[in-house]
Formats: sequence, structure tokens, C-alpha cells
Amino acid sequence: MNIILFIVILMTTCNAAALQAEKVVITADEMQYQTKENISIAKGNARAESGEGALKKILVGDTLIGHFQPQTDGSTSNSEVTQSKLIKIEAKGNVVLTKGDTLIQADHCIHDIEKESAICSTTPGNVVKITHLNHQLRGHKIEIDLKKEQYCLLPDSTMKKPRVMALISTDKKSQ
Repeated sequence: MNIILFIVILMTTCNAAALQAEKVVITADEMQYQTKENISIAKGNARAESGEGALKKILVGDTLIGHFQPQTDGSTSNSEVTQSKLIKIEAKGNVVLTKGDTLIQADHCIHDIEKESAICSTTPGNVVKITHLNHQLRGHKIEIDLKKEQYCLLPDSTMKKPRVMALISTDKKSQ
């Protein structure tokens, strides 16, 4: 009986911890970790996934750079680093960010994990594309609040007439 109670308590504790800390799974053709810089670099078909179901986020790029923040447990007097926390992922080249029904295509993206936000941009003359269901937005840079699912699209300021564009479908059959 005590063993079963211990397992139930352990499972409850693990589930509570899982709700507080989101897991990020990163895969690539090649990975390296640079301890002094607190970064990991994933190259070639790099992919980061977190969350489940409608909350699932996927960030894909030619290269993903994970930025870590050293953590101390506070139990030692000299405050030794006991672990590190992934705080930001930077994606470069052929970037695709998806969350639910929303897909964003860009050249560069910085995903702030703690703030649940992202800034995606592209090189001058190209466009960032946001597709949601059968609607599409185009611009040079997008600021995203992933928690609230709010998007702020900005134009390419180097253009003669900087503008953003939305292609909105009014066809009720395709919605």
C-alpha cells in the first residue's frame, strides 16, 4: 500500500512540475554546445517542438541557436551553477514557425520562451508571410505574442512606399 501511495504522490509531483516547465525537443543533422557562451547550435533540418495539441509550437530553420541562462540551486555558499535554462531560440534561414492553424515563413526569427513571444523578419525586398486558415498577411517584420495570439506586422522601411498586405478570403465555403 505504501509503495502505491508513493507512486501516486510521485506522479502528481511530476505532473505539477511538467505544467510549470515546458519541454523543448530539438532535432537536427548536427548539434554542438558551447559552454562558455551558454548556447547550443543545431544545424541542418533543425527543428524545435514544444507543447501539445492546439498549444504545440514548431520552429524550423537551417540553423537553430538555443540561448541558455545558467541557474543555481542556492543551496551552496559559492552559488555553483547546477543547471541551465533555455530562454531563447534563434532560427536562421528558411524559417517556419507554426502554432495551431497559424504558419509564419521568414528568414530569421527570435523566439523568447519566457515571454512567449517572437520576432520574425526577412531580408530587404522579401516578405514575411503569415497564413491562418485561408487568410494571408505579408510584410517585412512581425512581432508576435504567442500567448494572446496577437500579431503586429511591419513594412520594409527601406522601400519607397513601405506597406503591409492582407489577403482575406470572403468565400464561406473555404472557411
